[in-house]
Amino acid sequence: MTGAYQPYRPARRPGGKPQAKPRYRVLVHRKFAELWQALPQRVGVTSVQQFYDHVTHTPGQPAAIRVPRSFRTVNLISFTSGNGGNDARTAEEVFA
Repeated sequence: MTGAYQPYRPARRPGGKPQAKPRYRVLVHRKFAELWQALPQRVGVTSVQQFYDHVTHTPGQPAAIRVPRSFRTVNLISFTSGNGGNDARTAEEVFA
């Protein structure tokens, strides 16, 4: 237990586990956890799954599908690789 303030929590993939183990984790700020959970109702489960799969496997690369503007501008998501989060990046940095 570190006792340090940790506002980001791992986000679950909407609709169930991914087929392959993600290279990166999606972290959502605790203030925006409800928004992340409501995202499938707003844009559809398929769209959120495609977004999740893209950012967990190939962040920083152009998406094979069109990424909705609302996904690009949200700063409530942080991405980390499996190395303990030493290279955490925000959504704005990933989609810049």
